[in-house]
Amino acid sequence: MSIVRRGDRVGAGPPGAPGAGLPADSIPPLALFLFASLRSVVTTLAASADVGSESRMIVQSAKAIVFFLPMSYRERLLAIPGVRAVTWADWFGGVYQDPKNFFAQFAVDPESYLDMYASDVSLPSDQRAAFVRERTACVVGQHLMDKFGWHLGQQITLQGTIFGGDWPLTIRGVYHAINPAFGEDVLLLHYEYVYERYRAWMQPGWYVLQLSDPALAPQVAAEVDRTFKNSSDPTKTGTERAFNAGFVTMWGNVSFLMNSIGMAVV
Repeated sequence: MSIVRRGDRVGAGPPGAPGAGLPADSIPPLALFLFASLRSVVTTLAASADVGSESRMIVQSAKAIVFFLPMSYRERLLAIPGVRAVTWADWFGGVYQDPKNFFAQFAVDPESYLDMYASDVSLPSDQRAAFVRERTACVVGQHLMDKFGWHLGQQITLQGTIFGGDWPLTIRGVYHAINPAFGEDVLLLHYEYVYERYRAWMQPGWYVLQLSDPALAPQVAAEVDRTFKNSSDPTKTGTERAFNAGFVTMWGNVSFLMNSIGMAVV
């Protein structure tokens, strides 16, 4: 999952963001967040490694998992034969009250994202409508609701680590996982809400493709990557399951490194 892109320099990001002004080959802004919440990240996301529809594919940057992709890619992806629908998302990476309270948060396009995952999660139609129409609304998994004792209509605030500042959100929907492996530990918020503050550099972190036929996956992946091969933002396209597993592996490797550093310090 793409976390944050800063262009040629980390300092191209918003003033005051973690790591602003550092060269791109130095420790990325995400590192500060990793130190505080890494073990929770790995635990939370590990269960997603086995989740993935055969009819969905993920398009991410070929440069590295931390690079955005242009919004202009959406229409070009829709035009590729075999692609039935497209949505996108960003890893938000906020903190609720304390870094120990880590859970996954995605900034999404509400309607297309919920349509894409309609077979995986259940959300009442009135709650979906409330989420879609309210820019500062969020949808939360039932397990998170139980864990924190939240209720529908409650306002919560996330402290941004990548997208700095306080982010007030109102819980307008509670989803239940149709597929138990999908989990109920995720918060969804509006992509546009975040984009309004960080429009100078925010773009989709990854795209999700719905295929008209799962058998077309190899051809679609090849065509997507061929289309953007010679652009300034080449792509890497694969199955949703491979993407999830790769993301968990990445965090796990960083977790090992951080644990090693921690033991050395002690």
